[in-house]
Amino acid sequence: MKFRSTPPPPLGRPVDRVLLAAATVALAFSLSLASPLLAGSPSCESAELNLIFQKAPVDSAGHQTRTLFANATESIGVGVPRGEVGGTRVWGAIVSRVAGQRGVEGWAIQARTRGDIRVVDATVEGTAGALEPDGLLRDGFLQVRVPTLREESGFYSAVVLSFTQPVALRTTGTATVIAATVEAASPQGADPIEGSLEWVDGCVGCAEPFLISASVGGRKRFFCSRAPLVVRFLEQTFFRSRFVRCDTTGDGRLTITDPVSIVNRLFSGQPDPSCRDVEDCDGDLRVNLTDVIYGLNFLFNGGPPPPTPFPDCGRPGQTMSATSCAAGSSACRG
Repeated sequence: MKFRSTPPPPLGRPVDRVLLAAATVALAFSLSLASPLLAGSPSCESAELNLIFQKAPVDSAGHQTRTLFANATESIGVGVPRGEVGGTRVWGAIVSRVAGQRGVEGWAIQARTRGDIRVVDATVEGTAGALEPDGLLRDGFLQVRVPTLREESGFYSAVVLSFTQPVALRTTGTATVIAATVEAASPQGADPIEGSLEWVDGCVGCAEPFLISASVGGRKRFFCSRAPLVVRFLEQTFFRSRFVRCDTTGDGRLTITDPVSIVNRLFSGQPDPSCRDVEDCDGDLRVNLTDVIYGLNFLFNGGPPPPTPFPDCGRPGQTMSATSCAAGSSACRG
């Protein structure tokens, strides 16, 4: 079953004008919002530097893009068979909005886990910190460490792209700079296993404590926002059902009716659908107004499509939440 983006069809029933207005306002709001991760930190929206976690790395040349907050996320969910140890890959990125002609030339970053997860590996391979031609590292400096002590879990990375040439990240955009493997601290059972990965000052596997920072034009700069990442491992039985993300009406098309139906449920007290993850249009493991914004942006503003499963019916794997479709249910037709 394939999706196609079509003009809004006539609605099958009257929709409360307030609710439809809310969807319209959500679309307008999305055009000016720098990042959903900074909704509570308006002072960081136009900051020079922000540090984020990503659900996927930037896959363009040099692993950087002019898009601000590309692939940013605050949470990741992973389905794990009972008795196995869950694991997932996460990425960290620098978001730049630097005035002038020179971007970030180097950085020193570190993160520490809290809760029942641990970092087992970290690398700059597949990021902007990798050696040319895959990354931007030329004749500079590179160090990545993961603590060997079990009671301290996290990673530390320091990169200088070049000592002799003007190599730097884009002045405006997002650059993936670190990749890490995170595992559950114990085998999967019936209860979720949860923890967080947080950017921290101090020392995580380094020689001496330091403040997370970057170098721009030879001067030290600090990050305005350092949003943490929540990682949840859940028993695989939550994820048996197949569905198509954001097709809330199940009619095989993504139209304005789908985000409006989410608004209706959020604000008029309608019951949850049998497969609530269908409404998680942006795949951030929560259902809220940002899903309405995401769907409308895709339809009318050239925004990115919903994450898998989309446009085909399927199972989402690592982007599912604890409120996944009940086993045996399905939101797919045909």
